[in-house]
Amino acid sequence: MPLTRRTPRKPPVGCTPSEAVAHSAAFIQWICVPYSELEVPITRPNSNRNMASGLAPTLRPLSEGMEVDAKPATLPHKKPSVSFWTARARQSDLIGHAAPFPHEADCVIIGSGMSGTLAAYFILLAEPDLPHGVVMLEAREAINAATACNGGHCRPDCYRGYSPYKKLVGKVQAMKILKNEMDTLHLVEKLVSEENIDCDFWRGRSFDAMMTDDCTADFRSSYDEYIKDAGNIDQVEWIEDKAAAQKATRLVNVKAAASFPASSFYPYKFTSHLLKRAMSMGLNLQIHTPATAVTAGDGFWMIDTPSGTIRTHKVLHATNGYASAIFPEFVGKIVPYYGQCSSIIPTKAFSGKNMLKHTMSLYEHRGDSTYLIQRSTDGTIILGGGEFVYREEHINNCDDSKVMPAITELLRNVMKDNFDGWGEEAHGEGFERDWAGIQGYANRSGILNCNAQLTSRSVDRRWSALYRRLSRKRRPVRVRRLSRSRYGAYCDLRKRGGYVDVGAALGGHRIARVLPDYQGTTGPQGQDVRT
Repeated sequence: MPLTRRTPRKPPVGCTPSEAVAHSAAFIQWICVPYSELEVPITRPNSNRNMASGLAPTLRPLSEGMEVDAKPATLPHKKPSVSFWTARARQSDLIGHAAPFPHEADCVIIGSGMSGTLAAYFILLAEPDLPHGVVMLEAREAINAATACNGGHCRPDCYRGYSPYKKLVGKVQAMKILKNEMDTLHLVEKLVSEENIDCDFWRGRSFDAMMTDDCTADFRSSYDEYIKDAGNIDQVEWIEDKAAAQKATRLVNVKAAASFPASSFYPYKFTSHLLKRAMSMGLNLQIHTPATAVTAGDGFWMIDTPSGTIRTHKVLHATNGYASAIFPEFVGKIVPYYGQCSSIIPTKAFSGKNMLKHTMSLYEHRGDSTYLIQRSTDGTIILGGGEFVYREEHINNCDDSKVMPAITELLRNVMKDNFDGWGEEAHGEGFERDWAGIQGYANRSGILNCNAQLTSRSVDRRWSALYRRLSRKRRPVRVRRLSRSRYGAYCDLRKRGGYVDVGAALGGHRIARVLPDYQGTTGPQGQDVRT
């Protein structure tokens, strides 16, 4: 049966989860925006005070004062660097997967990372009998971008970001962002348990290790402000004493530390399990099939690929830092940003019973950190960072086929330079490999102006409810915005309507959501939606 032409209805507009799961398990909260009579031109920054309560940045923002050239991303490089995660997954039957190319679909998901996969999983759980099914387009092999390159974290922000969020969007929304980060951790754990996913899932605690006095003062200020505003810090332990912080973290020069609940896992295994589940429910996965253009047809979206054109009513955009390669509206709004990780074989002093009992991030200041986990299954240390090295070369960089030697050298020495008792490395210990991945960062100046009437309507957090609304409802719903503090998703409120944007993540998996209350004198008219 061919797809039925729907007029004059437009395809729905909306936004979804991000990356999942770890720096980034940012992934399973949704946003949905109005899609009837929607006019959403992209505008320059606006200083109207009525817009001050707009959506906060939920992608990790670029540092203030950093210039960004407005140029589109490229499509993913055909030969990305091989990460620790993908190097150990060469037996996967997803590699080289082949399926008949469809020319019609009820829904097309662009991107096979954690966010796109979770979208497919929840949609098909809710709607197993879609007549034309769900199609996933992937430019490379499945799960071969940020999800396969991150640091293996699922590390919620339990206090650190409160003050910056409060400054941007107010107390109520800042509280919701931090609560959502913890909710995401619980959701990841729940999925692992319910689906019986073999992904080396570990649950414990993580440290914010403050390496300078300025960083300590900054984080402590946010911690104190969160307490003052009645934030829940029951699970946060602040270690002010320097000697106690050094003992807890095993870091030589740490000034203070804070610990909180967190987890780590194998992101490729987690995502591939759920992707196979979605395929068992009917998902049609097309690898090496990039979407090259998405155009509005007569009641449909037409998606061009090298293999042909697909006609569909709904598009879920899950391409993270590559967003502007397809949609020019994202140029300068979602900025591709290079990241680099490494794997380290520990010395005997950090092996066996002497392994690290926690994950952590080392902060010189809020904008720069080195993050690491030690895998409970084999002791390998996954370590990433070095953003402050040649930072200009990180921005608008879509090339994950090679690494930056200066960052390689930095990562090679992090353990021996910072950890007490690391010791001399025997042949085969220490640095093993490193790899690159492309993140999606927000340009602080990027604003989308939403002139549509928005109403405060609750949207169910599960994809089943989201998909039903996208499929059947024709009325405005509450705007939701999701992110992974480090690398997340972004909502494209397009004038043409009809896209759901999902972001994946390189690093930890976290999602932040902001739910502005569209009430009172400010109202929704002219509301800013900030990247």
